[in-house]
Amino acid sequence: MILAHATAPRTAQRSRPSVPTPDGGFTLIELLVVVIIVGILAAVAVPIFIGQQNQAHNAVATSDLVNIRTALVAYSVEHEGSYTSDANDLADYGFATSTTAAPVITIAAGRFCIDATSDSSATFFVTDDATVQSGTCATSGDPDFTS
Repeated sequence: MILAHATAPRTAQRSRPSVPTPDGGFTLIELLVVVIIVGILAAVAVPIFIGQQNQAHNAVATSDLVNIRTALVAYSVEHEGSYTSDANDLADYGFATSTTAAPVITIAAGRFCIDATSDSSATFFVTDDATVQSGTCATSGDPDFTS
């Protein structure tokens, strides 16, 4: 006796239900785009930051010049109109330098001119009868201080 059993035709294969796979992270292209954007932002921000630092250094130097001028005038009042060319003598009159380069005091013909260089290498000067200006005493055009 032959047993025959009916088999269904295999027209459709059994398929597994699709399981969602977790995202594997960022692609290389996405990471490169982010790195490029950060690089562009840094290229824009760094020069602005350095410019602000230089302005701050220059402000410190000009502030020092105003302070040393005031201290030098106070020194002159107490020393019968004479000036000192040593900035250290002005500590008792409220002056303390805050720049790395000490100001240079030039005295000529009963007048003074003070040079200062900021930490950003900009030069400034002030005289007994003028405000703080860019340059040096030697380039001021004042005949008492030009060589």
